[in-house]
Amino acid sequence: MLAPGIQRGAAVEGAGWADTRRLCETVKVTSDSQPSRYSKREDVAGTVDRLTPLARSQLMSRIRSKNTKPEMAVRSALHRLGFRFRLHRKGLPGQPDIVLPRHRKIILVQGCFWHGHTCRFASKPKSNEDYWEQKIRANQARDVRNLAALVDLGWSVLELWECEIKNSQELELRLRKFLGEQKRSRAGRPITGR
Repeated sequence: MLAPGIQRGAAVEGAGWADTRRLCETVKVTSDSQPSRYSKREDVAGTVDRLTPLARSQLMSRIRSKNTKPEMAVRSALHRLGFRFRLHRKGLPGQPDIVLPRHRKIILVQGCFWHGHTCRFASKPKSNEDYWEQKIRANQARDVRNLAALVDLGWSVLELWECEIKNSQELELRLRKFLGEQKRSRAGRPITGR
């Protein structure tokens, strides 16, 4: 929320980070008529959330479930290896991220936080812990159901975690191993990674 008389973007043009921050602090202090975006409030568990419910909602709404950076990295690696694929097939359980119909293979790209991986990227939130624990457990249960349904339909599934995708050479080796064959050009020669 902006204070009366301040236009959106006015603090950004020609102002440095410190100036913008100072202006935001001034807006928080002087704007009594409008609620601040940054107000400390306690949730049921007694932990402090620095954002208002509206600001938290806006922040969470920007989190994407499709076309994430890890997913784009896997798609790019597959494309470099010469494989063509389909995205988010609606006819399959869970709308898998990457589907290679010709090979009957599926690649699931899982976010470490959202799917409860046991790595350092899957930190647990300090506020509203019960909600997040239930949410992540429900995500894991849904993942197990979808994986079982895909296998029952005859698909081979590779589950890649966000933390495993960071090393592009290891990612490429895992993809080659999972796909089990070298892609060949129309001339019949094996295509090697670029």
